[in-house]
Amino acid sequence: MHLPWRARSSRLSAGTTASRRGLAIGAVTALLGGGAGLLATQPAQAAVACRVDYVISSSWPGGFNASVTINNLGDAINGWRLTWSFDAGQQITQMWNATNSQSGSSVTATNVSYNGSIPSGGNTNFGFNGSYNGSNPVPASFSLNGVACTGNPGTPSATPSSTPTQSPSSTPSQSPSQSPSASPSPSPSVTPTGTCPLPSSYRWTSSGALAQPKSGWVSLKDFTNVVYNGKHLVYATTHDNGSSWGSMGFSTFTNWSDMASATQTKMNSGTVAPTLFYFAPKNVWVLAYQWGGTAFSYRTSSDPTNPNGWSAQQTLSTASISGSGTGPIDQTLIGDGQNMYLFFAGDNGKIWGRYFRSFTADSLSGSWTPNAATESNPFAGKANSGATWTNDISHGDLVRNNPDQTKTVDPCNLQLLYQGRSPSSDGVDYGLLPYRPGLLTLQR
Repeated sequence: MHLPWRARSSRLSAGTTASRRGLAIGAVTALLGGGAGLLATQPAQAAVACRVDYVISSSWPGGFNASVTINNLGDAINGWRLTWSFDAGQQITQMWNATNSQSGSSVTATNVSYNGSIPSGGNTNFGFNGSYNGSNPVPASFSLNGVACTGNPGTPSATPSSTPTQSPSSTPSQSPSQSPSASPSPSPSVTPTGTCPLPSSYRWTSSGALAQPKSGWVSLKDFTNVVYNGKHLVYATTHDNGSSWGSMGFSTFTNWSDMASATQTKMNSGTVAPTLFYFAPKNVWVLAYQWGGTAFSYRTSSDPTNPNGWSAQQTLSTASISGSGTGPIDQTLIGDGQNMYLFFAGDNGKIWGRYFRSFTADSLSGSWTPNAATESNPFAGKANSGATWTNDISHGDLVRNNPDQTKTVDPCNLQLLYQGRSPSSDGVDYGLLPYRPGLLTLQR
């Protein structure tokens, strides 16, 4: 979920994708393609206990998209290998956030460079496209590093000496376009059975301000975040004491309480209202933003931790919107198994407010239904945030362990990184409003 950077409500798109654990939140339309895998390391000896959530997110005649979440119930893991068997001849055709090998019915998925570490109590996610003929049952069992995922501790198998072979995949040559291509109509194949359905009324607790802007800036806002190598990675918009907008990146940090001491690095290029994600089919990190050469632009990198290591600007969209002096703003991107979708807002007063609204759909191209969409019953706002330091709960990003384009999150453990400000700053010029990062945690 990625919401506008001004204090307003959003046409927030909170689309469930038939997931036991996953809620894909996002906001129409660049199509990218390809596929690649990265090298993985194998674990040190540790007590292993795990649970695997295997979700068929969408399916069409002869094909399907699946999401797999590894929940670590044992000691911290540094390098993982998940194995299972297909019972009906299914074949993996493309995998992201892991490398894969398949021999007959036996499948092995191994971590890539940025998600090999899973802390105790944490999780990681990968996904794949597959083919089937006839039935498509969920695998009966999984093993993590040689130990069956039953929830009981076990002992890992010996570290293998060979590196998995990268799985071939088709790599379309096209770059982002402004309209999606035709795709199969996703239809849920698995009914959500998790213990955490989305509530119709949300209640949160809030941190205080997590960080202060470094000297020369009055505001930190428009946050986007992923988990990279087991640590939080955050980019944001800045504003100085005058009239200039800019952008920055934090150094990675382990706990949200560490954000205050994380290094704040000014970006040489302005990427205002950034959206950060790993585009798995192309094996590349993407930073999308507004106010570039066109309505929305993007840059790519192999190292998202370097705020000044991004590529030259590329066109994402030339979209327009009526009645907005700033043009279209506050983009967010999210992908399914076939397309990328771009959602954005306008600075035209249509969605102003100081709270988040949520909507759900069976697919990103489907019809959206209000979930919690009023000021008195918002997804997140003054009415339910629990925050005492701010009345504004605006432009932010749901926290997710999976950094890829699907933006899948766990509804059992929802957290929202948002921007807030002291109510005493009411009436100040918008650019000079002292926004700071805060964190909401859903109460169950």
